[in-house]
Amino acid sequence: DIGKLLQVECGEAKVLSMLEQKGFEVIGIDTDEDIIQENKGSINNIFCDNFLNFFHYKGEFDGVILFNSLKYSSEPEAELVKATEFVNDDGYLFLEDNLYGTIAEKMFKSNYHNFNLPKDTYYFNLKSINRILKNLGFRKAYKKTTYKVFTKNFIRSFSLYLENKFGIKFSILKIPFLIPALLLSPFFELLFSLSNYFRYKIFGQSYLVA
Repeated sequence: DIGKLLQVECGEAKVLSMLEQKGFEVIGIDTDEDIIQENKGSINNIFCDNFLNFFHYKGEFDGVILFNSLKYSSEPEAELVKATEFVNDDGYLFLEDNLYGTIAEKMFKSNYHNFNLPKDTYYFNLKSINRILKNLGFRKAYKKTTYKVFTKNFIRSFSLYLENKFGIKFSILKIPFLIPALLLSPFFELLFSLSNYFRYKIFGQSYLVA
């Protein structure tokens, strides 16, 4: 049978479009009406709605996809509860997000590139997500690091730090500071990756749990 999948905060629907081409029946929802209108033709079923208000039958889906979406929610645990109701007994939840609670985050604090305030509402680390899923009765079946190029994020975070801490806003004035940071970034990447491994047993800057 062809699987039926729902993606929450589907954005430009690139993931759903790829899955639809592979034969899956897909539905996407997003709270950004402009994005919905721009990508209405990419897949057949895409709606503008809040997930907690979205009506579908219990157990209707083989999978619910939440990629970088829980941090935008005002009630993330309620969304996870609803997602568990939507999947059938053999279904899956697919969650992906950046790792939080890391050394990099503590080093850069509010200048950390992965922060998007005030749009982001909640940040979860892998341990808190696993604890919530366990309380909902889910068994973690699969975990994978989705590795991202850290050097770019490190340089962006350091650039924000220079702006906010020292008022250096022009790129040309940042160059004397960014060049040493770029040269040191492999050392910091190794440090942060080892820290993430010892704390979460994964390398990289983000994770996927199914």
